[in-house]
Amino acid sequence: MKNIHVFKTELPSISEFEAALIENEKLMFTRCGDHDFSRFGFSPKATLTMLSNGYKIAYTFQEKKIPSATVKELVDEKVADFEKTEERPILRRERNEFKEQVLKHLCTKALTTTTTFEAFYHTEHKLLVVDIASEALASSALKLICHCLQSVKTETLHVSAISNSLAINLAKSIRQNVDLGFAGFTLGDKLHLENVDGEQVKYKGDYSLEHIEDLIADDYVVKLITLKKDNITFDFTSELRIKSIRVDPELFDEIDADDVDDERLIREATTLELMVNICLDLVNYFDKAAETNKRK
Repeated sequence: MKNIHVFKTELPSISEFEAALIENEKLMFTRCGDHDFSRFGFSPKATLTMLSNGYKIAYTFQEKKIPSATVKELVDEKVADFEKTEERPILRRERNEFKEQVLKHLCTKALTTTTTFEAFYHTEHKLLVVDIASEALASSALKLICHCLQSVKTETLHVSAISNSLAINLAKSIRQNVDLGFAGFTLGDKLHLENVDGEQVKYKGDYSLEHIEDLIADDYVVKLITLKKDNITFDFTSELRIKSIRVDPELFDEIDADDVDDERLIREATTLELMVNICLDLVNYFDKAAETNKRK
């Protein structure tokens, strides 16, 4: 896992999911045709894989890259020829028609790029962890599941006032001269702060705690911070996003598996378990922090 989006949802067993896939073959990925700008679907091979604590779902997304500068250049040429021939300025509707023609023409010649990624479902905690940086693709992955299973209740993990809670906790830790961290997390080497005017201060590496305290006193809030817990380091944002996940290799030193595939599944299940617990710890902490601030 590298960059994740997490959703609360209750999915069926893997066997029920497999049965639903058989009835929805049209949702499986197929390559772009000449006139397709993009295609998205469940990966045909190893769509679902059982894990000890849930299962994973494989996706494939393919799109054609058409440079906007090329489109503009060709449209401008058509517009110039049109205005010269018709001896009048082109209408917006007519320009849009030229653009559509250009796009259709380029679509048949454009090269494709293919992205494969996975989502991990934790059965006990009913969390779906989509391992992709793109919010649009994460949302598409969830929609595809809903389409396949017909009826799935989902929601995005959300808590309020994360920026303020992080700043309050950071200032408190500095004042009390205690280890910087909360709820079992320790702070890493990256810290981004921002005030209401959008002015940002970014640190990478060592930073002056006294200066941080002054910034927080001047109403700067934390927008991103590096956190560490359970041999996992990641960047945590004020939008409850977990990015740039790094897993300590020592976490897997004691894995005793018969083959490479078994070892990979154990690694994935272990990482899923830890990341789900991290997500729950973060949500619980900030929910309580928000409730405490309300009572003050």
